[in-house]
Amino acid sequence: MIKLFIITILLELSLFPHSIVFNALDNEDGTMEIIGMLSTGQNTEGANFQLISLATSKVIYEKRIPETGSIVVDIPKEAYKMVLDSGSGHVKEKKGEIEPLEGFQKVKKQNSNFTFYIPLVVSLLFIFSALVLQFLRIKKN
Repeated sequence: MIKLFIITILLELSLFPHSIVFNALDNEDGTMEIIGMLSTGQNTEGANFQLISLATSKVIYEKRIPETGSIVVDIPKEAYKMVLDSGSGHVKEKKGEIEPLEGFQKVKKQNSNFTFYIPLVVSLLFIFSALVLQFLRIKKN
């Protein structure tokens, strides 16, 4: 019974999930170094790193982490977030706190007005068709 308990505990410890840890260091030359590793001490070689615009949600930069476990990237000119994905559900996101020397540029958010206009147009079409049908019914009588 004790052996079963010890085996169960060891199995749970071996299956204990690990998390991603990464930092961005300002090189003070318009670039930053991204250093990533797993909480187990392994580096994040092959993990996918992305810089994503907070204004447009578009990917600004994307690259796999090399064998060294770190990459140097230009600091984006707009507000951004960083995403490191090592696969198997191990994803870490951070808001980009390092600003370029001249500060972030203001980027207009691209609002999609389709969510407003499509229901409006469909509603107007229904109202118009109802009025036409009512008019035709009155004209018949």
